[in-house]
Amino acid sequence: MESGTKNMAKKLRWKETAYIVAPFFLLVACLAFINFVPGRLTAVSTPSPQPENSIVVETAVSSATAIPPTSTIPPTPTLIPTATLPPDAEILLLGPPSGSSFRQNDTISFYANWPLPLIEPQQLAAYVQLDDQPVISLGELAEPNTGLCYRWQLNMSEITDTAVTLSWWVQLQPDSNSPPLLTSPTRQVTLLP
Repeated sequence: MESGTKNMAKKLRWKETAYIVAPFFLLVACLAFINFVPGRLTAVSTPSPQPENSIVVETAVSSATAIPPTSTIPPTPTLIPTATLPPDAEILLLGPPSGSSFRQNDTISFYANWPLPLIEPQQLAAYVQLDDQPVISLGELAEPNTGLCYRWQLNMSEITDTAVTLSWWVQLQPDSNSPPLLTSPTRQVTLLP
């Protein structure tokens, strides 16, 4: 009885192995057929031969019967496609939230989310403004640098040493020299002495 069970187990193991190995050999055979069959189609064009007895007739057009060239149409400039934004597109500011307070020696991380992929040369740029001073650029990013979000950092001790209000916002720019396509709402945080 045991020998019958062992024979049955061997046959079953052989069948399992055949079911696993057979698709592999079938795949290899198909790839070999596709790559090594000599009569397969190619995309090379061959010139058609001309018969040896062909006669080439040369014709001359007199200048009196020649058709004057027509005026050429000036080429139209090639338009560079620009991405159209969905009407509900918005830059979502994630942090810091409005009304946050920071010390003068803190490093502040600014986070924003733009749900659509940026098309080259688009970029997201972050800006800060201390009270009524000139706007400071935190930099431009062409791709997310924190998962799917964008992050900029600013060390406050390098900018000011007095208590001020800091406003920050993010803009979607088509490139570095054009006006923004979209601007986020402005948030304000307080810097403590």
